[in-house]
Amino acid sequence: MRRRALTLAGAALVGALPATATAHGPAPAALEVLSLRDGRPAIIRLNFGLAVAIPGDPEHFRYVCPGRWGEAERVPDVATLPDGRLVLPLTDGVWLGDAAGGVFAVAEAPEWRGQTPVGHATGDRTTLVTRDATGGRFWGVDAAAGAVRPEDTLPDVALDSAASAGPGALFAVGARPTPTLWHRDAAGLTSQTLEFDAAPQFLDLRGVDAVTAPGQVFLAASVADGVRLYETTDAGGEVSERLRAERALHGPVPLGDALIAVADGVVWHRPVGSADFTAGAPRAFTCLQAIGGRTFACLDRQLVELSGPASAPEASTFFSPTQLLGPEPGTGCDEQWLHFGAEAGLLRADAGEPDAGGSSDGTDAGTEADAEVVPAVFAGSGGGGTAGCGPAGPRPGPIGAALCALSGACLAALRRRPRSNFSRPRRSRKLPAIFRSDAQRTGRSQGG
Repeated sequence: MRRRALTLAGAALVGALPATATAHGPAPAALEVLSLRDGRPAIIRLNFGLAVAIPGDPEHFRYVCPGRWGEAERVPDVATLPDGRLVLPLTDGVWLGDAAGGVFAVAEAPEWRGQTPVGHATGDRTTLVTRDATGGRFWGVDAAAGAVRPEDTLPDVALDSAASAGPGALFAVGARPTPTLWHRDAAGLTSQTLEFDAAPQFLDLRGVDAVTAPGQVFLAASVADGVRLYETTDAGGEVSERLRAERALHGPVPLGDALIAVADGVVWHRPVGSADFTAGAPRAFTCLQAIGGRTFACLDRQLVELSGPASAPEASTFFSPTQLLGPEPGTGCDEQWLHFGAEAGLLRADAGEPDAGGSSDGTDAGTEADAEVVPAVFAGSGGGGTAGCGPAGPRPGPIGAALCALSGACLAALRRRPRSNFSRPRRSRKLPAIFRSDAQRTGRSQGG
C-alpha cells in the first residue's frame, strides 16, 4: 500500500511537469555580449535564451526564454537596432522586440519565408543577410514600420557569412560556386574573387574589429584538414594564410595594442601592423569577442573579460549563468526556465534565500548558488522556496502543487508503515537532480 501511494504521488508529479521539463536541455552557457550599459552587461545571448540586466541590481539578470519568439530551444544570431531593440531572424520569419520587457512581435516580411540567416550589419541602419535555394539576399529592417524588406539579390550564390564593415557598410562572403567577397555600402555592391591554396568548403568573416587597414579582411576557411585563418593582402583577391587549427579557431580580436586568436586551445598574438602570429599561453577559450573597446571570451560557460599581456591574457568573470534569477512573472517563460534551469542545476526545489544560520551545505555563509530562486511554477504567487505547501502559505503553482502532493503522500505512507524489530536493507534510489541537495548531486557529505 505504501509503495502504491508513493507510485501514485510520483505519477502525479511527472504528469504535472510540462513536456519540456522532462527533456534534456543544453548545459547553460553564455555566448555573446549583445549590449553594455554603464560598463556592465545589459543583454547577454545564451544558448538557451537571453539574460537581461535588472535595473538597480547589478549582480542579477532576468531570463527571457525562446518561447518569446516562438521557439522551443533555438536562439538565433541577434542584431541590435539603433534604439536598443533586438532583431531575431529565423527561417520562417523575423521577430522584433524589447528584451527588457520580454515583448517580441513578428515583423512584416511576406517574402522572407524559407530564408537561412547568415549574418547582419548594424549601425545607422540594420541589414540582414540570408541565403535560400535561389541565391543570396540582403534585407533592410524598417524598425518604425516593423517590417523587413528585400533589397539586393545575388542569384545562384550560396552566402556563408556577413558582418559589418564600418558605418553603413557590410561584407558578405561565400565559398560556392567560386570563393567571393562582396562589399556593400551606399554606393552599391561590389565583389572580388578570392584565391586560396586549399579549396574552402565554408568561409566565415572574422575579426572585423581587428581590421586596421583599408581592404583588410580576416576569413576562417573550413578545409579538408581543419580550419585555416586567412587575411586579404590587396584589392586583387589574394589571401595569405596566418594560422591553422585541427579542431577550433577563434578570433582574431584586438587586445590592447595587439591582435589575439585561439587555435586548438593556444593563444596566438601579433602586434598591430605585423603579419605573423606568435604562439603564447594555453587558454581554453571557446569564443572571442570585441565590443565597446573591450575584449571578452567564453570560458567554462561564462563570459570573461580579457586584460594583461596578449601572450597570456588574464580573465576575470564578466557574466555567469548563476546570476540568473529566472523569468519575469507573467512572461510565459516558466516552463522553459524549469526545463533549462533545472536540467542545468540553476534552480532547486528547495531553493530560496539561505537560512540566517548558514548555507545549505553546512558552511557559515551562503553562496551565490544558495540564493538561486525557484520560478513561479514551483512557488506559485508567493515567491521562492516551499511556502506554497503550508496551510498559511500562498497558493502553489501547478508544479508546486504536485510537489506538495508528493511530499504529503510520502509522509502519509511513512506514518502508516508497520513498525518491526528489524528492517532489511533497502536499495537506495536516486531522486531526479532537481530534487536533490547540492551535497547529494556532487557526492559531498554535509559540512565536508
